[in-house]
Amino acid sequence: MKIFKILVWVIMVLIVLIGSIWWNQERIDPFNASDREEVQQTANYPVTVSNYDTAGNVREVVFCQKPQRVVANEVNNVEALLALGEGDKLVLTSIPRDSRHYEYLKERYPEEFSKIHSIFEYELNKETVISMNPDLILGWKSTFTPQFLGTTEWWGEKGVNTYMVPTSNHLLKKSTLDDEYRFIMDIGRIFDKVDRAKEFVDRAKKKINLIQNQVKAFKKQKVAVIEIGGKGIYNYDSGWVIGDMVEKMGGYMPITGKNLSIEELLKEDPDVIFCVYYKEDMKRDIEAFINDSKVSSLQAVKKHRIYPILLEYMYSPGIRVVDGIELVKNALYPELGEEIN
Repeated sequence: MKIFKILVWVIMVLIVLIGSIWWNQERIDPFNASDREEVQQTANYPVTVSNYDTAGNVREVVFCQKPQRVVANEVNNVEALLALGEGDKLVLTSIPRDSRHYEYLKERYPEEFSKIHSIFEYELNKETVISMNPDLILGWKSTFTPQFLGTTEWWGEKGVNTYMVPTSNHLLKKSTLDDEYRFIMDIGRIFDKVDRAKEFVDRAKKKINLIQNQVKAFKKQKVAVIEIGGKGIYNYDSGWVIGDMVEKMGGYMPITGKNLSIEELLKEDPDVIFCVYYKEDMKRDIEAFINDSKVSSLQAVKKHRIYPILLEYMYSPGIRVVDGIELVKNALYPELGEEIN
């Protein structure tokens, strides 16, 4: 009995000691920049890029060193880092493992993909992002709202840089290929990979120039870019990047409304229709639309010129801008062949 009491007393003393050590140990402040990994300064920093705040105002963002703990929301931001060889800087992103994005990135960039620290299965939330102690958050305009991950101002007050993709969520009234190139070059500058970023931009510019030279003699084509859903037809106007792609390749997109009725589409009667999808089951809606007798009089239906297009090739495509250009060219000018070298 005496031995038992002694053991109980020893255990209690140990619990108190351990608790005291835990309570008094130095806590890490998730927003204390000094707690983040120290990185040796290089001659290419500081870097300043022009970007936007939550209200859409232009602001200057200063990077005193290469970011080391990056949270990336949306696939185009993830791919930009992987393509530039900066996968190890990604501490958190959100890509469902059963999605085509996961398989594509894993296959396209196997080495860099394997370096991502944490891939969230579900949509990111503010608390999880805070816990990762980021020094940079990459996202769309929709990322930096009070309802989602918080405003750019809120993060700035905590010493965390943010970057908003210029061509996302109609941040710009008229998004162009130049804005997409700017995004790629900004990421290149922020991560000291300017030469690599310039290679992607130069490829896109070269492809556009080649196409423009080949289509000078062709008639201008009327184009519509729509999304078929349960609530009707959603229209992507010429203010999106695909609008600039179409215009630079000799087409035009006259439909301006956000929502479109079948009657309005019949009245416009486009030569070419792109149907946007981002989930596989949306292909069924596109097929049903093509076979709907209500639209059988459309020129695009009669001439089989309705083309499904993945969202990531026409909406803030980033690194995939070259693939988007090629897809649009193939639809507008099938007679030119599948590839322009």
